[in-house]
Amino acid sequence: MWNRVGRSRVRRLLWSVGAVCVAALAVPACKETDRVVDRPDRPSPVQPGKTERDVYVMGDVKYAIEVSTDRIGVLPRDGVDLKRLLPITEPLGLKLVGNIGGQYYVFASPAGLDRAGMQRLAADLRRRGDGLIQLTGLVATQEGTKEPVIIPDEFIVRFDERLARADIDALNTANGVQVVEESRYIKNQFLLRPVDPGRSGFIELANRYDAEPRTKYAHPNFVQYIDYRDTVLNDTLFGNQWHHRNTGQNGGTVDADADTSMAWDITRGDPGTVIAVIDDGFDFMHEDLLPNSWANPGEVPGNVIDDDGNGFIDDVFGADFNGNDGNPSPGGSHGTACAGVAAARGDNNMGVAGAAPNCTLMFIRNGTTTMQRANAFGYAAAEGAHIISNSWGFASVPMALQDAITNAATNGRGGLGCVIFFAMNNGDLNDCGANPDISAQAEVIAVSASSNTDRKVTESAWGNCMDILAPTHRGYGGTVPYSGTLRVTTTDRSGNNGYNNASPGGAPCDAETADSDYTDCFGGTSAATPLAAGIAGLVLSANPGLSRIEVQRLLQDTCDKMQDSAGAYSTATGFSTPATGNATHGHGRVNAFEAVRIAATAGAAGGLGKGNVDVFLRDNRLDWGNTEQPSNTLFEPARGFIPHWESVDIKVDAGPFQPAPTTHAQFEAFVDEDPMESQTNKVYVRVRNRGTVAAANVTIKAHWAFAGTALPPLPSDFWSAWPSDSSNTSVWHPMGSRTVTNLAYSGSSVAGTAGDAAQIVSFDFDAPALDLSRPAPRHYCVMVALDSTQDPISAASKTTNVVDDITPRDNNITHRNLSLQDSSRSDERRASFYIRNPYRESIRTRVRVVRFPIPRDFKVKFDDLAEDQVVTLRAGEERLVTLTMAPARRGATGDVTVIQELVTPKTTSVIGGFTFRFAPMNRRR
Repeated sequence: MWNRVGRSRVRRLLWSVGAVCVAALAVPACKETDRVVDRPDRPSPVQPGKTERDVYVMGDVKYAIEVSTDRIGVLPRDGVDLKRLLPITEPLGLKLVGNIGGQYYVFASPAGLDRAGMQRLAADLRRRGDGLIQLTGLVATQEGTKEPVIIPDEFIVRFDERLARADIDALNTANGVQVVEESRYIKNQFLLRPVDPGRSGFIELANRYDAEPRTKYAHPNFVQYIDYRDTVLNDTLFGNQWHHRNTGQNGGTVDADADTSMAWDITRGDPGTVIAVIDDGFDFMHEDLLPNSWANPGEVPGNVIDDDGNGFIDDVFGADFNGNDGNPSPGGSHGTACAGVAAARGDNNMGVAGAAPNCTLMFIRNGTTTMQRANAFGYAAAEGAHIISNSWGFASVPMALQDAITNAATNGRGGLGCVIFFAMNNGDLNDCGANPDISAQAEVIAVSASSNTDRKVTESAWGNCMDILAPTHRGYGGTVPYSGTLRVTTTDRSGNNGYNNASPGGAPCDAETADSDYTDCFGGTSAATPLAAGIAGLVLSANPGLSRIEVQRLLQDTCDKMQDSAGAYSTATGFSTPATGNATHGHGRVNAFEAVRIAATAGAAGGLGKGNVDVFLRDNRLDWGNTEQPSNTLFEPARGFIPHWESVDIKVDAGPFQPAPTTHAQFEAFVDEDPMESQTNKVYVRVRNRGTVAAANVTIKAHWAFAGTALPPLPSDFWSAWPSDSSNTSVWHPMGSRTVTNLAYSGSSVAGTAGDAAQIVSFDFDAPALDLSRPAPRHYCVMVALDSTQDPISAASKTTNVVDDITPRDNNITHRNLSLQDSSRSDERRASFYIRNPYRESIRTRVRVVRFPIPRDFKVKFDDLAEDQVVTLRAGEERLVTLTMAPARRGATGDVTVIQELVTPKTTSVIGGFTFRFAPMNRRR
């Protein structure tokens, strides 16, 4: 890892030489202008020609492929265009038939060659094109994929770690192969090539090594098409970065963002936190990227020496694994945009701000072969990257690349693990199925896309391997309606070389910002991924000691459950569970503020930091502890309301008692009941902790009261006496307190698994007798509060005695409204309740039904006032109201939610409510 002294030394030298790119790095120009000719944004169709079926093996899995018997693939060296290749290919009788995304070319071979002849021709072409051609090989298409791959005359083998080099050399000699490269990052991993390319098939040779007992795996060094997962659209400009702070601009939904601007109140990132971006190249001299660029402390700029012995000369800012040098700048529109989303410099009176505007960027230009891409991850981890962002991908991931990712995720950061992000596909498809995408790998965080209106972008992948959504573009339109209205503004290659070029009349934009060093037209999962990676940078800046899995869990646990109408988040786990069985929304939309405040040092930023302890109770099924918005906020494109009095962490047993639940799974399976009058009922409360640090002592205190739409105010000395009982217990009746001595991590990421450390405590609820001689309320409330010296009830909560103001904003306090049943089993279709003024001054208020999932054979009416009728209540005044539901048939059931609103001349706001559940006669439901 670099240090600040070394970084400053490099900076001073770079700024002193003026023409920095030329003088210090010995590259052709300060701003890249060269482009590969014939490079479309997407692959052009390639006719397969004649094929034969074959199989290659990775580990224990066999993969069926169709190998072309008359096609040769050519991977040119960096910067080599088609015009320079043709003088080499044409004398050999090769005819161009395809171009795969500008990354490699496919040629038809002369007739009459068998498989061995094709292999020798490919090897001869590579030798003839030395200096222009990097690799050649047979062309094949794996079953279930679209883009063909090149299978070159070289393959990757990882031998058993205990095997000596002499034994490896002997095995290679016996098989007629030679070492091309030994991995610097994975022990006993080699890139091998046959001495005689026609002696045996490339695939056959790799399979032979894979079957060798002394190897872990072997497979071809595939040349695969990389899908850089961006979207560049032709829409109207916007003037700010809504993904940081969405105020509803251009028809967006307020707060449909990542809340990065709120997280910056705690930290804007630390230069010691390094975010590696692996992409297609970078304009790292950009005015908004250079100030945050990584400086390799082991390199002396411009001396053309590999000072640190890592295999790259003058890799000052990163490395290029395609050109195999220390200059990651060639190409770079996509990479420059991604880097800016992650960590463009902020608060510098120019351009844009990245998600982590003070973190450091390591620039790594991606390779084209499997070995090159694997080495890119090895380099990032070895050089001290904390986070690795990848806005690209493909399916059918070679084991050598999986190995490299696993190694970085396991051994990076001194064993804490690099936090690795991958973009899911830009398409309405399952990335987690039979042919999983690279983002499906267990050690990475798979990122899909949400829009500025809090919808999942239709053209972004889904599946049960997905982890989070992050804000990005509006979608592609066409036959699919737009999911939003805006795209992402970020850095662009300087001048007219990037997305914002001199000819905007078409792709990439119809109109652009006047400053061509920036673009308003970036998006796709390519933008969502570095945004999430930048948020991870903020988290690790706040708490560098977190492990990879702890960062991932924190991001998942603090997601906002946006668009539940489509995502259908599980009550038990918080993970998207639609009826199809495939997750569409993962854990939800990432929330930087919530994640960073938990990670931050206790008391940091004026008390925002929680020291990685966050004990909480849930107010409803979508509430997993977030307080940035009230827990009764329903995150739909048009914001809605979800009751905060339906805590799923409180359950009741009326007797005869069931076995007491002691685990999350038992609690979930526990049959919840209505309490019974004139007897002792059991109340069970589940408590959780989203932080990785265990809460040493947590006090759980419970009370009950006669409820109403608005709950009665707490006694005046409730908080001053806390945790003791108030002097007046006639309204809020104490049920006792319990202590949990070790509440360990139990966030939603592990809910219901063996790692779920949620704890269950119980209380006795001695329910009073009902007065059946007159209409009387059966409506009760159980309120539970958690308190810990590590995570106390908030000071703001202790300034008010209005429970319905506290519960939605403090995740240490929740309540559950209950319907008290009578032992005679009288009328279940009629209920009385209080509307109440809990405030110290008169209010205007009304009640109304806000949710109506009731069968059509029910009629509902208020007997004592009209629905929506505004009435005035004096301070502390209560008014008894009766609700009647008339069933049209015997045994009908249904729910109705009633809210009480505070009415002012300008606004209305919910000050309480309840949900009546009309059920059959048996108490257990």
